[in-house]
Amino acid sequence: MTVFDFSQHPQTSGMGPLAQEHCRGFWVHSTLAVSAEGVPLGVWGQHVWVRDVATTGNRHRRHERGFVDKESYKWVLGLSDLAAATSATQGVRCVTGKRICSSFF
Repeated sequence: MTVFDFSQHPQTSGMGPLAQEHCRGFWVHSTLAVSAEGVPLGVWGQHVWVRDVATTGNRHRRHERGFVDKESYKWVLGLSDLAAATSATQGVRCVTGKRICSSFF
């Protein structure tokens, strides 16, 4: 997951809170294509979102939210990108990697 921090550009509109509530920007989850030799081939899929100011600070209520309403669901969207890659490329093995924020809380 990548964070685009526009906090130093206060005139920019449409940004939402980042990890620190006073910071503003947006989040991106990218699915990258890489050859068997490790050569980057490009971005296969990308999901961009802005956190809603109204729901920021409600982490303690995460168990009340539905699965698709959580940020960790973006990883599932990345898996559908991977499934599309698998069906579009015959004879190519697709592998995914994840990090801690892909855990579902």
